[in-house]
Amino acid sequence: MSFLTKIFFIDFYKALPLAVIGAASSNFLINNMLTFRFNKLKNLSLLIGYLKYLLIASLPIIANIGITTTFYNYVARDTYIAQMAGIVIVYAWNYLASSSFIWSKSI
Repeated sequence: MSFLTKIFFIDFYKALPLAVIGAASSNFLINNMLTFRFNKLKNLSLLIGYLKYLLIASLPIIANIGITTTFYNYVARDTYIAQMAGIVIVYAWNYLASSSFIWSKSI
């Protein structure tokens, strides 16, 4: 988020969706390499898993954007605090859903 707002001078409201999708994408790759390394997805399964992950994470992504924007507008005009509020609220959903639907043994 800071990179987009301070280096590319993109305003908060336009940078937020890009930052959240970028974070979700990197989270998927980190989970695949570390958290679920014993059931790591490869090749086509990696691409299918990534698309499933984005689909499953779409509700929390939308919630994150809404929570972060609301927090930024009404509580604190601090991008770091607003982002942390959004991240904390959607963290549990992302982990539970991805461990159940993406890296389960049925893939």
